[in-house]
Amino acid sequence: MLSNKGISQYEIDCFSVAVGRNATSDESVMLAHNEDDFGEYVFNFYKVPEFFHNEGEKILTDTKVVLDQIPRTNSYIWIDMPMLQFSDSYMNEYGVTIASDQCTSREDIDDFDDGGVGYWLRRIMAEQAISAKDAVKKAGRIVEKFGYNASGRTYCIGDPNEIWLMAIVKGRHWVAQRVLMIMWQ
Repeated sequence: MLSNKGISQYEIDCFSVAVGRNATSDESVMLAHNEDDFGEYVFNFYKVPEFFHNEGEKILTDTKVVLDQIPRTNSYIWIDMPMLQFSDSYMNEYGVTIASDQCTSREDIDDFDDGGVGYWLRRIMAEQAISAKDAVKKAGRIVEKFGYNASGRTYCIGDPNEIWLMAIVKGRHWVAQRVLMIMWQ
């Protein structure tokens, strides 16, 4: 097993590349992600089918936040990183793809009651969103209502037509921007 002795947190952070339609010659959207956690890890791929839910069903997250379930959840591919919950990535049947990068914030006040939402946010986006913009809107409503329990994270959320960056910090704070074009000077 590799040792992380002498390695700073900044030497093992993951990163993403997000390219909007206006920056590619064929107007495609591109999302690349490097999960740069220290050590050797095995990850699992799961194909989760669509599910139909009964009226009144609830989602119970790992932090005990309770949300209303929608009638039908999307099928999706889940890249599971065991023991590294915030490292998981998703792509659903609509091509909505979600990866994230840790972005530590200075926020240290828990601006929420029931534990806030964290890891489950990306899964809910994959299960419920039909576009990247839809995923951002759903995630924003959840963060505003329940709060976010991690220090900070930037979600890269793409679909076949557009890509968004959504930054969230501990509490109820978030901002999102659609990626249109990268300008180099």
